[in-house]
Amino acid sequence: MVKAKMIYDPVVDSLFVYKEGSKIYGNISLGEIIVGFDKSLNVVSVEILNPDMLFNIPKKMLESAVSASLRWQGRKSLILIYIDLVFGNKEEMTIPITLPVEKALAVR
Repeated sequence: MVKAKMIYDPVVDSLFVYKEGSKIYGNISLGEIIVGFDKSLNVVSVEILNPDMLFNIPKKMLESAVSASLRWQGRKSLILIYIDLVFGNKEEMTIPITLPVEKALAVR
């Protein structure tokens, strides 16, 4: 699990979760989800457009998020990504993302 920073913009309804201090080397886009990787192919950021509609999370709840973390693991030709959010009322939520890739990656 990687402690991450997060930004939620309610005007454009975009949730951006990223590992602070990391540099994005490349992206994979899957519809309204954009995953950023560093040179070692580690997941360092995830942007979700319209998270309220995609994951049925109310905007007010997203606005109250106080912390986030990223977890990921490789499974053959899939990358499983989990965004863990903690909200102001101490409620927690995990957003699961399955990202298909053409060939297996060694995800660290």
